[in-house]
Amino acid sequence: MTRLRRAFVRLMLGLFVALVVQSLFLARGAAQAAPTPMTPLPEHEALAFFEGAWTIEERPVDEALVETCAWLPAGRRHMVCRSTWRSSSGPRESWSIFSFSATDSSYLYYGLRAGGAVEPMRGRRVADGWEFASEVGVGPARQRVRVTITRLEALRFRLVAESAVGDGPWTVEDTEHYVRVPRQP
Repeated sequence: MTRLRRAFVRLMLGLFVALVVQSLFLARGAAQAAPTPMTPLPEHEALAFFEGAWTIEERPVDEALVETCAWLPAGRRHMVCRSTWRSSSGPRESWSIFSFSATDSSYLYYGLRAGGAVEPMRGRRVADGWEFASEVGVGPARQRVRVTITRLEALRFRLVAESAVGDGPWTVEDTEHYVRVPRQP
């Protein structure tokens, strides 16, 4: 698994954990919440871009990844993506969840990996896409990860994963181009 994919997985898992915690708090204060779970905000609807099946151009044919994304039923609040691919050790799978927190106006990403890794990240909209980030540790040894998703056209986007140590400069770890898989009749 590439460093980018691991970073993306860490981002996704962390967002999932934060989403679960946030859901517990929101359930307690549901009477005070303005929008209901059945009322998606425009920020939620922006995630509709990911709906459908995707693959990565740079992947070898024998390790082709297919990531299928769909709304969590009833509400259009969370985009859930399931990735499957083959590796030298056999078939692999991961889950990713994208969401939006109206509480602090941030996007959330959680990556759940078959090997047990969890990748939570917080993000925001940027020109033509999203930027997600996470940090682990403190001080000069602190590990920072940033993933930028840029919409290139209706059927294609670029994912760039970067890392940095402490307050050091960002280093590009991986760049992948996702393309939409045509629907099968």
